[in-house]
Amino acid sequence: MSASPNCRCVVLLLVLNDKIANAGWLSESDKKMLQRNIDADSAQAEDHSVAGAFRNPKVWILSAAYFGFIMGL
Repeated sequence: MSASPNCRCVVLLLVLNDKIANAGWLSESDKKMLQRNIDADSAQAEDHSVAGAFRNPKVWILSAAYFGFIMGL
């Protein structure tokens, strides 16, 4: 029984495609829409760096909240 989820994962890896254009279970309009969305996301990609993370105020706010939570335990 414990090998059953592993077998399903192997089957999924063999059945699912790695490209939108090769996905037979999507309609042509769905393929075009998904490709447009991926292209738009790729165009808006930001440069991620450690220095950029430390300049982001959200990181500091979440760090302070996490610190407070941990100290309260």
